[in-house]
Amino acid sequence: RSTLFPYTTSSDLVFDFSRMLEYKKAGYRTIFLTAGPEAWRQIETNFPQQGFDEIVGAGKLSSRYPGVENGTWGVGDAWMFKRAEEILKEADQKGEKLFIVMLSTANHPPHRVPDGVKVNPVSYKELPPFITDNRYDILTGSLETYQYAANALGGFVHDMRRGALKRELLIVATGDHNLRMSYAGGYAHHLHGVPILIWAPESLEADAGKVDVTRWAGHRDIFPTIAGVVLGRTPEIHEGRNLFANESMDLIVSYTGIAAGSWGAAEIRDNGSVTCYRWENDRMVPEDACTGLSKKMADAARAQRALADYKVRKGLLNEK
Repeated sequence: RSTLFPYTTSSDLVFDFSRMLEYKKAGYRTIFLTAGPEAWRQIETNFPQQGFDEIVGAGKLSSRYPGVENGTWGVGDAWMFKRAEEILKEADQKGEKLFIVMLSTANHPPHRVPDGVKVNPVSYKELPPFITDNRYDILTGSLETYQYAANALGGFVHDMRRGALKRELLIVATGDHNLRMSYAGGYAHHLHGVPILIWAPESLEADAGKVDVTRWAGHRDIFPTIAGVVLGRTPEIHEGRNLFANESMDLIVSYTGIAAGSWGAAEIRDNGSVTCYRWENDRMVPEDACTGLSKKMADAARAQRALADYKVRKGLLNEK
């Protein structure tokens, strides 16, 4: 309890901004599946309140697969993907609509590949020059666990797309920030950058082929894209973009306050101040002032962040 929420705790509230609720209303069974512990940040208590029918984590995975190695962050990602395949096949047999959110945990310190799995040799020397980190032991370990996690994901996608299911499957994968490495100045877009991979079913291949893969995209665009494809819903302005809709807005706003597009970039701070940047090859170079299109986009980014902030605060206060 706190002075802000004197009568309820977060686990007592159903947040209207939860993305899972609309899928439950549409008849989907919703599962949160992670290689980490179910109790981490009270996932097993809080997430069912926000639309998840079932929580599966390291505890349940360890019970289901005897001999699984438990580490600092739970079990290996391969076990999470193994369970996901089983759940998908079971739902496919039942004709059940299913939405699974998965959280990988292998690529975290102390960066140890689980279950004695052998990975291919890695070399931190192959990293791009704007990564200035010299903690070579840590870099080597993180590259090994990244390879392990990426390979586990690749195996899952390969198995699911080679005819394992009768029905179509949309798979979206992304990653976390890279704040654990040191970067040279002017490369904040790489520091905060994430991969986004979408494997579209055959019925969407024509639309997928029209997507501009050179355009900036971000985490905010993922759920609006899924909702557009699966539910036919057009996103609200603060939510992000449906990447399959080929919207013309050349703006992505990260949760860390970096806005970017072909026009340049802007850093939006919590105190309201903004710094605009121009692109010089792959580097962000600060401008003396925000003017023209850069100012227009920075103002749009600030407005989007303010709308999203209002929506979350309104939901936290449980206002109608």
